[in-house]
Amino acid sequence: VSTQSTWGFPGAFTPSCTAIHLPEYIKQRADLKEKGVEKVFALAVNDPFVLTEFAKRLGGKESIIFLADGSADFTKKIDMVSDLSEAGLGIRSKRFSMIIEQNNVTEINDEQGPGLSDLSRVNTILLQLQKKKKEA
Repeated sequence: VSTQSTWGFPGAFTPSCTAIHLPEYIKQRADLKEKGVEKVFALAVNDPFVLTEFAKRLGGKESIIFLADGSADFTKKIDMVSDLSEAGLGIRSKRFSMIIEQNNVTEINDEQGPGLSDLSRVNTILLQLQKKKKEA
């Protein structure tokens, strides 16, 4: 696989993830494919059962590969931890998105926490891919 996109979010069924973040990635999956993204991964610090149900309910299971990082091991290794213990949510993932080409991260968009801005949204990835295509 030459080009992949991975995006991380704090957790399944959280308000912004459910209403905005995931639906945009599902809706624009064809646009990502058109730009050369062969696989799209969604990463959350949840158990696989919760993440599977989340994918089913929002209709993304066929187009996006959901990765459950239940103990936050991977999230810690890529330094994308957001400690939401004060809100009773424990260790979660920051919102982020990245482009991976030939197994190398070529773009990373770090929201610096759990809040949602345009940085980790699918349109940012699409614009970065368009820019890369123009530069090639």
